[in-house]
Amino acid sequence: MLEALFLRVLGMSAVSSYVIAAVLLLRLLLRCAPRIFSYLLWSAVLLRLLCPMAVESPVSLVPAALSNAPHTETETLIPEPSFEAVPAAGDARSAEHALNLTGLMSVVWALGAAAVAASGAVQLVRLRRRTVGAVRDESGAYLADGVDTAFVIGLVSPQIYLPSSASAQARELMLLHERTHIRRGDHILRLLAFAALALHWFNPLVWLAFAMSGRDMEMSCDEAAVRELSADGRADYCQTLLNLAPGRRPPAAGLLSFGESDTSARVKNILGRKKRAAWIAGAAVLIVAAALAALATDPLAPKGVTVEFPAYEAEGAESFEPFTVSLELPDGWSAALPPEGERRAEAQSLAYGCTLYTPVYLLDASGEYAGFIGWQTYVPGSAVAEEAAYYDLTRGVHYFWQDFVSVTDSASTASIYCQQPVEDMPASAWPQIETQGVCAKSEALGVYVGLHLEPGALESAGLDDLAHSISFGK
Repeated sequence: MLEALFLRVLGMSAVSSYVIAAVLLLRLLLRCAPRIFSYLLWSAVLLRLLCPMAVESPVSLVPAALSNAPHTETETLIPEPSFEAVPAAGDARSAEHALNLTGLMSVVWALGAAAVAASGAVQLVRLRRRTVGAVRDESGAYLADGVDTAFVIGLVSPQIYLPSSASAQARELMLLHERTHIRRGDHILRLLAFAALALHWFNPLVWLAFAMSGRDMEMSCDEAAVRELSADGRADYCQTLLNLAPGRRPPAAGLLSFGESDTSARVKNILGRKKRAAWIAGAAVLIVAAALAALATDPLAPKGVTVEFPAYEAEGAESFEPFTVSLELPDGWSAALPPEGERRAEAQSLAYGCTLYTPVYLLDASGEYAGFIGWQTYVPGSAVAEEAAYYDLTRGVHYFWQDFVSVTDSASTASIYCQQPVEDMPASAWPQIETQGVCAKSEALGVYVGLHLEPGALESAGLDDLAHSISFGK
């Protein structure tokens, strides 16, 4: 259980590292925009650090290799082995060593996470002790003798604490800042950010993200707090920041302090604040919206199936080397091994056309039969063999493949002209209908596959997508 949790966190941390790097670059584009836009970008990082799953979208910029297994929807049809595989002694020792190493790393991770969480909790407890005897004033905030700056503590009912030694004007400015934090829900977001830091303590980029997001949070809060202040009011606000800035402290769980982060940079940001052109804010909105959509979502997962052929034991197919065929199916479709009584070495429905071994059924979104996929061998490199393979796919009075694929591991669609059998009518007089099919072959493996669909099962575009998704493997 612990190993599985550790591996999941490790995967989330890998994705988050990519997103953090992207956010750090995007912040450079937004350096002239209000700091709230940089702060909003960190929400994508927080989501990635805490949420093991992500919504899929076609605009995602996250590499598919990072979003990996939890989001894929690929079914694998592999025959059950007829014997119990016994690993070699060396393989068993390697597997055992890997498991032991993973177990050790997961214990170290859990201890580190507990240590970071305990450190934050200790900081809060120490701060709480310094607020003993605090008195609530008419503004609703608490005045405490043992604190040197303003801060917010609490989740459901956040409380503001102010140093009793500060002047009335300074307390009013600090109160303005902390109320802005509460109104925006920063006390909740900061607690979540600290939880993410504890979970991913081993990742230095997460520590950087925690620090930079805190800096953007404070600067954006400063900008919101001083928006209605006069020039003299902003100067007093900056002087209060400088007077009450605390020294460097270890991060506390969810603590919002008036003087946290880089005080000098915050003062420069406030004093250098100018009225920005409307187009800058408009451009920033578009950049942030696009970034959140691209970084907070995963790429669309392939919805496919991998079939190992021969798909089951059947007379005449047991001597062939196994190989795999992967393809992406339409939404809701699936592949299924035929029931025991319907399994056979070759597709009987193509008895007068191409012979395809151990066919596997394809089912549509309603679970109804929509076609099958089967396979056959050929000898690459021989002109005679190539002609024979083509003939095998096109011969017969029942099925005529219009096109055949090039000699690669890709596939293309083909229209199959079929003659619909009619009872008490000679085969030559059967009416001809057109249905759908796909054929593909692999020179490397010396095999080809044929996929036969029921008439009208797919639109032409869907058939093309299915055809070009086919790949072979061992």
